[in-house]
Amino acid sequence: MMGIPLPSFLSGQLWKIATGAAGVIALVLGFMLISTTIENHQLSNRNKDLMTQIEDPNTGYVAKLAQAHTNVATLQNQLKESLASYQKLEKESNAKLADTEIKLKAAQDQTEQMKGQLRRFLATKPQGSTLEAQINDIDRRAMAEFLK
Repeated sequence: MMGIPLPSFLSGQLWKIATGAAGVIALVLGFMLISTTIENHQLSNRNKDLMTQIEDPNTGYVAKLAQAHTNVATLQNQLKESLASYQKLEKESNAKLADTEIKLKAAQDQTEQMKGQLRRFLATKPQGSTLEAQINDIDRRAMAEFLK
């Protein structure tokens, strides 16, 4: 190989400079290797911690998620049962309400009928010339009208 001839003092110095530069590069690369190894170790530990947080059977996110799914399913079943109970109660209440409304209507009709009887009874003047005859007439009419 032909190259530019260097003076002899430079060729001896060049190797020293190259060796020094290689040493500095080796130190830099060694430092980088050590820092990368430390960083890798820290990341591995963090990864283990995260995996524990995710997969721990008692406190991990997978266990918590499974428990949450179970809780949701339980809640849905309880809501269905509650809804069925409320619907049954609604039907029973509607039936009782309808029965009560029928009884109320009958009682109102009976009340109106009794009011009419009472109006007719009070509209008729007592018959008789004496107070005793009038009282006997009121009593007779009341017994006939109200005790049917």
